Amino acid sequence: MKRLFVFLLCLPGLNFAQTPEDLRSRIGYYSISAYEPQSGPIAAAPAPQRADGEIGVSISDIFGHLSSLNRKTPASINVSRSGSTIIIESVLKDAYSDAYKYGDVAFLIGNLDNDWTKDEWTRYYEVAKWLVNKGFRVVINPVAMITDIKATVQDQKTKAIIWSSHGSKDGYIYDAGENAVPTGVFAERAGSNLKQIVVSACHSNVMVNKYSFPAGTRITHWTGTTTSDALFDYLISDDWNPTTFGTNKP
Repeated sequence: MKRLFVFLLCLPGLNFAQTPEDLRSRIGYYSISAYEPQSGPIAAAPAPQRADGEIGVSISDIFGHLSSLNRKTPASINVSRSGSTIIIESVLKDAYSDAYKYGDVAFLIGNLDNDWTKDEWTRYYEVAKWLVNKGFRVVINPVAMITDIKATVQDQKTKAIIWSSHGSKDGYIYDAGENAVPTGVFAERAGSNLKQIVVSACHSNVMVNKYSFPAGTRITHWTGTTTSDALFDYLISDDWNPTTFGTNKP
């Protein structure tokens, strides 16, 4: 079983990745699996890892990095910003329903300190390009608060959510302000097009039993501790293709 919550980035390239195989070949050298799920669903939360090129959670720095990647490739996508949200979308069509018939894949990042690096954001970008080519719009919030979760869950455009944050052994996850996320937030007035939530956090196997989710939504999670490598391994695997949930309904 799986459920959708998601965030995406990518490496410069000449064209959109057309298949999971293409995507794996383009970002494979980033995807060293550090954790194998013991059973059931898949997903992972980025673990703290500082390295050269750290850019933390400065929205301006993250947006600047993604925009720089986008300028290096002739791919027909646009990277824009609205407040704390970064939007990656096609420039080929104007009408939302035509360009993004499958809806939005939202990557919401909660409390991860300042541990994200350019490598993570570059991997998100590569995944985002693949999603846009498939008919999705990608929405990334690097500093997601409880109110952002609610808005994304209740948005009729949202098809999948990829949540990343630190997790705790008691099952709670925390937003970017280090506030414990209420256990009912993912199920409260959820949009009818929401089909998957991916929980990338340590001890998310405990979290999914503590929190409520919309009936019929696929939930993907990790067991025990995990890293960002596990998340990206899942996102570029044959196990993940959100187009299988079908197009969004009005």
